[in-house]
Amino acid sequence: MHTIIENIPSPRLEPVLKAKRSQPPALEGRFEYADPPADFNRVLELSLSNAYHWRCIDLISDAAVGVGYETDGKARAFLEEISQGEPFLDLLKRFAVDLEWSGNAYLEVARDARGRIAELYNVHSQTMWIAPDEAGNRPGGYAQIVAETPVPFSPLGRPRGDRNEMLHARTFTPLSTFYGLPRWIAVLDTLRLDQEKKTFLASFFHNSAVPDLAVVLEGAEFDKATEEALRRALTEMKGAGNAHRTLLMSIPFDNAKIRFEKLTADLKDLHFKELSESTDSEIIAAHGVPPRLVGMMTPGQLGGGGEVAGQLELFMETVIKPRMRFLEGQVQRLLRAADIGGDFKLTPIDVGALSSAAEAAGPGVSQKILKSLEAQLS
Repeated sequence: MHTIIENIPSPRLEPVLKAKRSQPPALEGRFEYADPPADFNRVLELSLSNAYHWRCIDLISDAAVGVGYETDGKARAFLEEISQGEPFLDLLKRFAVDLEWSGNAYLEVARDARGRIAELYNVHSQTMWIAPDEAGNRPGGYAQIVAETPVPFSPLGRPRGDRNEMLHARTFTPLSTFYGLPRWIAVLDTLRLDQEKKTFLASFFHNSAVPDLAVVLEGAEFDKATEEALRRALTEMKGAGNAHRTLLMSIPFDNAKIRFEKLTADLKDLHFKELSESTDSEIIAAHGVPPRLVGMMTPGQLGGGGEVAGQLELFMETVIKPRMRFLEGQVQRLLRAADIGGDFKLTPIDVGALSSAAEAAGPGVSQKILKSLEAQLS
């Protein structure tokens, strides 16, 4: 399997744990950029390969942004103006999604001719690279790579020439001084295992649900023409459209016979269902999300309203509220850079209202709680 993270000793720049691809070709020989601790394009690919995983990312991001925010009138007018015609919370949600899947989130900050912050844009984290400062212990600049020419940025609050500034937020990891990693990083190989399982099954059905075979000719040897005919016949039999078709073969040799030997175990002997349940449960647990919130029923649990409400309250306290405080801190950074005072507080989900629904304790109450949660986040 392709290595996403591997140990490569570094004589100068942290982190010690580095991505296999150190720099994109557009950066080679131009400037020294810090290597990220993972190949974020590959991390994004894996993140999108598992429905439960991405549902957790989306749910946590939605809940962390909350249902509104509180600040003074000047700060509210500023935030809504610089978000370019969309609600500021929608922009913050995209920022939160990037932070959740990659451990890094970026906002491009553009100033007007008078030096005031005038525009704000979300920048995809997999496109960003960080240049250390002269001391080598904090970011000195950023570059976005989407084409051959890097687009440089200055750190927020340190304008430089005609460059826009970049607000970078990261989830701490001991593996890098400059980049973050997501909180769920421990299940990266679990995601890869799940993707390999799906690739195996897709390949199996693409080949008409026929396992790997050895074609054995007994009593003779294949000549080139027969071998080519057999190879062509087996190739043309691939694909779902050829399932259940009959392969008719004649052997142009006396006293010879052909047989097919399976090289892999029967599909029914491979425990894919148990593997899927195990990987999905591990992925959901890494996010700290109650399984019912992403549509997974846990065996042995009754699913009563009190149980669901209790899980939701724990989820809010241990997972969502710390992220809300982190996002509030990033908005405060932006307000300080704009010389605007005032507090900024996100409005959380009303868990009390959900708990009240649980007290009804009637049939289907857990579904009512989940629908109430969905309504608050919509």
